[in-house]
Amino acid sequence: RSRESVNSMKEKRSSEIYSTLQRKRQDFEKQAMESQQEVETLWKEQEKKSKEADIKMRESARQARTEYRESVRKSLTLVQAVGAFSGGQSTDNSGPPVPPKRHKKVTIPQSVRKPRPAKPENHEMIIDWFQDGEKERVGVLEPSTGNVVPWFHGIITRFDSEKILLEQKTGSFLIRVSEKVWGYTLSFKATDRCKHFLIDASESGYQFIGANQTVHESLFSLVNFHKDNPITISGGEKLLHPSGQIVKPPDYSQLFQDKK
Repeated sequence: RSRESVNSMKEKRSSEIYSTLQRKRQDFEKQAMESQQEVETLWKEQEKKSKEADIKMRESARQARTEYRESVRKSLTLVQAVGAFSGGQSTDNSGPPVPPKRHKKVTIPQSVRKPRPAKPENHEMIIDWFQDGEKERVGVLEPSTGNVVPWFHGIITRFDSEKILLEQKTGSFLIRVSEKVWGYTLSFKATDRCKHFLIDASESGYQFIGANQTVHESLFSLVNFHKDNPITISGGEKLLHPSGQIVKPPDYSQLFQDKK
């Protein structure tokens, strides 16, 4: 009986261990799926906004072309009218010919003539985008020293960002230049996993993609705001510990190099 009792306890314990492992595995798979769905949802929202912006730019270009053609048509009509009028006058008594009025020149902005793709096609395109406007307004330099802030990273992958955060404590974070959208991604070390939040970089400012998000004039302002205010109410993510570089030269070096 004693042996049967021991065997029974062993089987029961083995069953409990197996059940515990199964639950942990299921929880891990569930978290991974939720994280992936969250990223996909945010990406779809970003893609939708990009398409809407592209439609708006095309409409602006169409309107500019219409105005230009109308201006040319009015000018030609005026020239013809002046010609018809002067044709009935004596050339001996007529004064100097009346010059035709110049039509109003409609200048199509560069951004309309060459609309930006909905998403980056390669690293070179991202670097050009950053150097042509972002570098001056993004706010990733320390006001007192002019050095790049420790939490800013270049064009690194999701995997690389998680490798940096792996051994860091909860509340650690970094902001990296996105490979998939015209903007940035904030990677955050939570208690049980790494979270990734897309940041939209529009003309109005910087904000997390989603409803009712605060718009900030720079990434520096965004980070300072979320040191005390969580990114989401449910997650309570406060930016407490910036995670810096683990490579030399720093992964953002290409972004700040002068163009050849």
